[in-house]
Amino acid sequence: MKRRTLTSLLSAVALLGTWAFATTAHAQRDNGRMTIRADVGVLGYSELIDEDNPDNRVYEDLDETFGMSLAVERPFHRFGWVGFQIGAHGWRPETSDGYELRRNVYVDADFLPTLRVPFQRDPHGSAFYAGGVLGFTGAFLRDEYSNAFARADHGFGLHAGLRAGVEILVHRGGIVAEFGYDVRVTRHRVDRPVFNDDAVALVFRQPRFSLGFVTRY
Repeated sequence: MKRRTLTSLLSAVALLGTWAFATTAHAQRDNGRMTIRADVGVLGYSELIDEDNPDNRVYEDLDETFGMSLAVERPFHRFGWVGFQIGAHGWRPETSDGYELRRNVYVDADFLPTLRVPFQRDPHGSAFYAGGVLGFTGAFLRDEYSNAFARADHGFGLHAGLRAGVEILVHRGGIVAEFGYDVRVTRHRVDRPVFNDDAVALVFRQPRFSLGFVTRY
């Protein structure tokens, strides 16, 4: 992903998220949600791709990914919600020789558009929900992984995904269970050319299961 295109996309996401969240500032107290989740990614794969020729790529299966996420959301409509989320997740490719790499780390900052359908009389109580994830991500690579493809720098890019789950609330708090699918695309400079190029794209795709706690605020 070229730097100019990436900068434009990231700027658009930031402006959209700020505008959408600002429109909910007048919402009544206790209508919002604050959620903290433990996330586990399973299966999935990563690809190292030549920016100039996407047919040149290296494919790797992923080990389990572990992380945490914190989200804050507010309603702007009976069923429509917007929010922001930050998270950090440790990941690594599978290895066949028993040697385990230290985990690389993704740090995400996301905008969350969500459709939430309550199944209690309280319109801001327990609910099923589904929505998207769109935002920034930073990929911070451990030395042993970076050195495997010509000492790549840390990279930055886009995080997108889908999510669906259920929240069970009793009074002001409760639990949440969620299933999601995450895609991250980051751009990395390399010390030695890979695919005859000094920059590569790292693409990460993985399903995710999450459990956590939710409170109204």
